[in-house]
Amino acid sequence: MRPRLSRLNLVFSFALLISASVTAAAGNLGNFRAHLNGESQVADVDTKAQGQAIFRLGADGMALYYKLIVANIDGVFMAHIHLAPSDENGPVEAWLYPDAPPPAPISGELNGVLAEGTITAEDLVGPLSGNTLIDLTEAIESGNTYVNVHTADNRGGEIRGQIF
Repeated sequence: MRPRLSRLNLVFSFALLISASVTAAAGNLGNFRAHLNGESQVADVDTKAQGQAIFRLGADGMALYYKLIVANIDGVFMAHIHLAPSDENGPVEAWLYPDAPPPAPISGELNGVLAEGTITAEDLVGPLSGNTLIDLTEAIESGNTYVNVHTADNRGGEIRGQIF
């Protein structure tokens, strides 16, 4: 008997397939993605939550467009791009949800788009504050950035994924 895929799993599979196809076709020319789960946290988090973050650099290099999709996650209060390799925690570099502080708690389980928007150089915080978006994209291309979604139960992050 074949296992049945839920509609949400199909949506995630489709989003990942499109992201992988765009990245492969474009040779990664400004297209980046991250698959988020609890196992990717530096201290593993046992959760059914997962997510996808998709990024596209504007043609002029002045804007990074993003969409953050999550599933089976409860009590979200913020999400960011952090600066660090996969085995370390690092400082916040850009807010994804909400698009700037302060945190905005969401009660109840969330399934779908958590956030979408545009990051510019003015949105950079932490060590990259005052730098250009090129500095962020260079950190992404070198494997030194990740997306982290923080929840009430897992304030340090419930799901995480390295951006590539």
